[in-house]
Amino acid sequence: MLSLLSLWFLLFSQTSWSKPLPLSDDLYLNKLSMVLRGKRLEHQLYSQKTTYSPSYQFLNQIQTWMHSPLYKKKLNHWFSEQLGFDRNNQNGYDPLLNHILDDLVDKNQSWDQLLLAAPTQKKAYQSTSNFNYNSFYRHIDNVVSNDLRVAGILSTSSFYHRYPNSLFNRNRSKAAAVYRIFLCDSMKQIVPSSESLTKSFEQILSLKEEKQLKEDIETLTQNKDPHGTQPGCVKCHYKIDPLANAFGWSVATLPPFPRPGKLLFHRDGQLIEIKGNSIRELARAITQTPEYESCQVKKFWKRFIGSNIPLDSKTEKEITRQFNASGRKINNFIQYLVLRPEFRQRKVKIKKTAIESKKNLQKILKRCDQCHIDDEVNVSAFSPLLENQNKEEVSLIFKTISSAIDLENRGENASMPPLKDTSLSPEDYEDFYLWKSQLEEK
Repeated sequence: MLSLLSLWFLLFSQTSWSKPLPLSDDLYLNKLSMVLRGKRLEHQLYSQKTTYSPSYQFLNQIQTWMHSPLYKKKLNHWFSEQLGFDRNNQNGYDPLLNHILDDLVDKNQSWDQLLLAAPTQKKAYQSTSNFNYNSFYRHIDNVVSNDLRVAGILSTSSFYHRYPNSLFNRNRSKAAAVYRIFLCDSMKQIVPSSESLTKSFEQILSLKEEKQLKEDIETLTQNKDPHGTQPGCVKCHYKIDPLANAFGWSVATLPPFPRPGKLLFHRDGQLIEIKGNSIRELARAITQTPEYESCQVKKFWKRFIGSNIPLDSKTEKEITRQFNASGRKINNFIQYLVLRPEFRQRKVKIKKTAIESKKNLQKILKRCDQCHIDDEVNVSAFSPLLENQNKEEVSLIFKTISSAIDLENRGENASMPPLKDTSLSPEDYEDFYLWKSQLEEK
């Protein structure tokens, strides 16, 4: 029979100890400092006595840090991760991009301004140090008034340079970036690639008025286009082609005239089609969709609360209401998140099972397949390697992968993946190490 002490211990361990304990005030302040400024809490601020309540002290400290240069620097790093390019890239200072990002933080503007910002003074489009940027914005009038070509970062030289146009690409890379960044749609399969493929083509074509898009899809079906070697190409192109049209055909400058386009995506099994006469109209339409709200809220949660703390549907609805109630103002919403109890929750490292690790590796290698499918020298695909029973063959290819991702140094000098938004996380490297150990087993 259990003693009273043993019974108490058993009950207590099954309840209180099963949940992560909240951080102490000192550790909470240190975490706030790391997240908001990227540096540890100064020694003099630890256990600092105050006549105010802890909640007031925390709020006051958060607001103080939000006015510091370190906070802005920390956010700039996050912006770069989200957008796929740095605000000060190899081309130098982009006046419009910097104007948008500075105002977003300094003036506590709505997050929507990433898509909607349209400064009215030409000086916002002029660089004193880089002629290339002045050339890119040369079609901007001296006083900009409701210019339909200007849609936040989508109209910046940096965005055009990061996602370039070409005779074949036709701005599809820009359109794909918009879907990925603002709608969390990474061109996953939507239209079924089954026996109904012919019917799907007819459904897609019936939605398009643009002659060019019809020609594109016809080309794809006839395998004239390198991207048309697989029937599944249309699953992405039916969405990105109509939106790509809104960016115009200009390569080196902001287009001289606005062009129409469309947003196409599925919601609850229904195909949603939103038309716009310009990229600005389409950008505004994006900010009014629930898909945009959900996508951005999840990104804020992952960045400020953590991906290892689940966001359930009830909490997502709650913070989405706050996101909108705050006018989507960036500083207000970040402040709200770091004051939530989840932020004070200790992060518990959950060990992955072998199955979970394999699923993650499969996801990563499928991404590799998408980029390397046209390589002249290519293993037929990377993802099937996980099922390949020939250890010697797999080990040989794994050495190439290991070198490319710089497994030994956990990516410090990695050449792959080439883009920041697809870079590997520490957890990803752990999964690759597990795979390596399995291959080394006799």
